[in-house]
Formats: sequence, C-alpha cells, structure tokens
Amino acid sequence: MKAKHALIHDTFTLERRYPSAPAKVYRYFSEAKYRKRWFGSTDDWSQRSHSLDFRVGGQELEQGAPPGGPLITYDSRILDIVPGERIINSYVLAAAGERFSVSLSTVEFLPDGTGTLLRVTEHGAYFDGSSEGPQMRVHGIGKQLDLLGQVLQKDQD
Repeated sequence: MKAKHALIHDTFTLERRYPSAPAKVYRYFSEAKYRKRWFGSTDDWSQRSHSLDFRVGGQELEQGAPPGGPLITYDSRILDIVPGERIINSYVLAAAGERFSVSLSTVEFLPDGTGTLLRVTEHGAYFDGSSEGPQMRVHGIGKQLDLLGQVLQKDQD
C-alpha cells in the first residue's frame, strides 16, 4: 500500500562539455535574454512566461502549459552566485498549482581546454512517492542542457 504522503529523495549529477568559454556559458544562465532561449517550456507550450531577477536572493519564475496539459510552474530562489564559476538555487515545481517536487541545484562552470565542462548536481524531494519523478527530472534537465549546447553552437556560427 502506498503511503498517503510518500516522498522520494534523489541526487544526480549531469555533465556536458561545450566548446564555449565558461564566461559565455555562464551568461546563458545569468541573463534572461539568453536563458529563455533554452530553459523551460518549449515553443509548442501555451501560457508561456519567464522572469529572472539574477542576484543572490533573486527569483526566477517560468510558467507554461504543454499541449493539453496543466500549467507547470518553476519557482526558483537564487541562494549563491560566484560569477563565472557557480550558481546555487532552490526551486519548487508545480502542476496546476499543486507542488510535486522541491530541489536544490548547483551549476558549476569548469574550464575544459578552451571550452566548458558544465556540471549540474541536483538534490530533489519528489512528492507522493512518484518513482517516475527522479528519472523524469534527469531526462528533462538533460534535454535542456542539450538544447543549451545547440543554442551555443548556433550563436558561434
């Protein structure tokens, strides 16, 4: 029998290598005009909105609805910034106003030759015991990081 308020904890790390320097990759996280090109919902989502107050204590809010789906809200607080080196934030994800996870995320921008090794480590609490939660998060963040790579490549051309 599933517990009434089951909870799953999970930690994972994803890495990507980009040919762009750490300062440029950092800019695609820290400046809204670049970040909204790869982060969050996709073009086929409706009700899409994004705001970013990039400073310690600042907030990022992303909302959108997949075709036929509920409004998904990403509500983040920025906890630590070392420009060009790391960003740490906590965030809540909700669907139709119901929270389904809370996470602590660390993004590291590490020199890799003339490029960047990007390392994302996330500690998550997934509500209602969804065994799909951690796997879906790994998949979703992986897709975002791949899209970031595509945007960076396009901007180098």
